[in-house]
Amino acid sequence: MQELLDIQKKYSIKDKDLYVLSKLSADLKTSSLFEKEKVNAKIKSVLTKYNVGMLDKIKTIKALTKSDYHNSPELIEKYKDSEKSEELNIAGKKGKQNFIIIACVFVVIFLAVSLNNSKKSDNNSSYENSNSTTQNPCSDMESYNQGVKEGRLQRGVLTDCETAYPYEGWADNKECWCEGFKKGKNE
Repeated sequence: MQELLDIQKKYSIKDKDLYVLSKLSADLKTSSLFEKEKVNAKIKSVLTKYNVGMLDKIKTIKALTKSDYHNSPELIEKYKDSEKSEELNIAGKKGKQNFIIIACVFVVIFLAVSLNNSKKSDNNSSYENSNSTTQNPCSDMESYNQGVKEGRLQRGVLTDCETAYPYEGWADNKECWCEGFKKGKNE
């Protein structure tokens, strides 16, 4: 209790605000997770009003959890409506705004991932359809397979077939090698 009164004296915190902080701290113990965020926001808004330093905020919150300052009968009678003041409700609105922003970000990420997955499935189905009509994508499968292996090694690198093809005669059929390279790079 003395630590709390020392902080009150150091930052000139009003009795009314100290009562509100003590009451909010007590409410914090029985609150659900979502309510705890709101209560913490309210506590921070009151402490911010007095420019309480970070270390003193931590000390204050610890002292408040041990305190029963809000249980004093004269303070209860004097300040019982203070915890619902307009100033404290602003912090609750900020919490709602933050929740809405976070929810919107998750929706956008979900939509982006869904769109990306649908594009991949469209590409895979069109590739499967084109493969089902032709058994061999190239006349020289050895060159093609060599290109596929090289393409897999170059995945994520911005090179094309002409740049990656080492030298003339590397494969028996350069066109088949390039087809395989493109396939390997896109797998």
